[in-house]
Amino acid sequence: ILKTNVGDYIISCTADATNDSCIIIKIDANLNTIWSKQFGYTGKGIRTNNVLEKNNGNLLISINYYKNTISFDNGSANLLELDAYGNFISMDSLGKKHDRLKHFIKTNDGNIINYGDLEGALPSSYSNVWNCISMIKYDMNSGISLWNKFYDYNPGGSGPNGELYTQKITESINDSLYILANRGYSGGSPTRALRIV
Repeated sequence: ILKTNVGDYIISCTADATNDSCIIIKIDANLNTIWSKQFGYTGKGIRTNNVLEKNNGNLLISINYYKNTISFDNGSANLLELDAYGNFISMDSLGKKHDRLKHFIKTNDGNIINYGDLEGALPSSYSNVWNCISMIKYDMNSGISLWNKFYDYNPGGSGPNGELYTQKITESINDSLYILANRGYSGGSPTRALRIV
């Protein structure tokens, strides 16, 4: 649930267990519905994550779009943008290299970081990276990508033996990013630990 700058609330959720749909609802402080929107594709699921209100009042919704079936293996992260009245503006695919970008933060310089983690391996130039922290920074006004970064944990260097699952990112007053992540291991080990990167 997101409280908007004018005091209303945005609720985002996923519905329809068969195909998955993205539902966005705007309510006032008295819980009256202002508008409700639903987005989805027959046989191609959408799962909703977080919502961020831009400075101009538009809403960015972080969603996972499953292109073929409801499967994490063929999904990609997308940014759905609506105006303050719930009207569709755009939906941009971020590609399979960013398939679990679920969260947002507003940065000290007035821009946005969309962050989460990558499910699977990166291209050959990153052959030892697997299930790593993934983030993209955008210009708040233009929507242009400023940079994208991946951070992995793979001390062995020969294969995907370490994994990071992003939980939370915050920015300090001196613009440093603090990342809280779960660390896992390939091969079925249940061991998990929290790490600050």
